[in-house]
Amino acid sequence: MSRMIHTKYGYETREQASADARLEKWLANKKRIDQRKRRSDNERRILMQKNK
Repeated sequence: MSRMIHTKYGYETREQASADARLEKWLANKKRIDQRKRRSDNERRILMQKNK
């Protein structure tokens, strides 16, 4: 049996803890990219309105 470690989700195996860490990192990166995209879309929309 694999050794259990305490994480913020409770006791998990090391493999589960590393999978959770990779998933959290991926989600944070996706959120950051979406925010940048949303910001650039808003800026583009504002510039289009000024040019009309």
